[in-house]
Amino acid sequence: DIVTVVDRDWGPGDGWHAIGFETIHVSAPLFMVVKDGIRRHLVGAGIKSKDVQSSGSKSNEISTGRPGIDEHVLKELASMTTHEEALHCLEQNEYYPVYDAGVERLVMALSNTQGSAASSDETSMEDSEWQGE
Repeated sequence: DIVTVVDRDWGPGDGWHAIGFETIHVSAPLFMVVKDGIRRHLVGAGIKSKDVQSSGSKSNEISTGRPGIDEHVLKELASMTTHEEALHCLEQNEYYPVYDAGVERLVMALSNTQGSAASSDETSMEDSEWQGE
């Protein structure tokens, strides 16, 4: 089987479907914020707070690819009880909400004869060679 992931920000993956891939999962859009023209993540692996990023080297920030937000804003958000309060807190700190379009996981199941115009004798020989016989 071949598995791939389509970033739905760039399109619906029609080309993958056209060549035989099937959708097995579509994730929900992810909430992020933008500040100073940089998209910043609020959830997920590898996120560094903005405070840590600014104290580190520029190459470290680029290598993680997952910039976060200021530590004090995270602490403020932790005490919020409503969506409206959280949005107000973000806007007070010049973070503006954005959503991505989610991702789609696709799979193509392969068989050793799929797409082959070879005769059954040729296919049997290819199968033997493939299996190391």
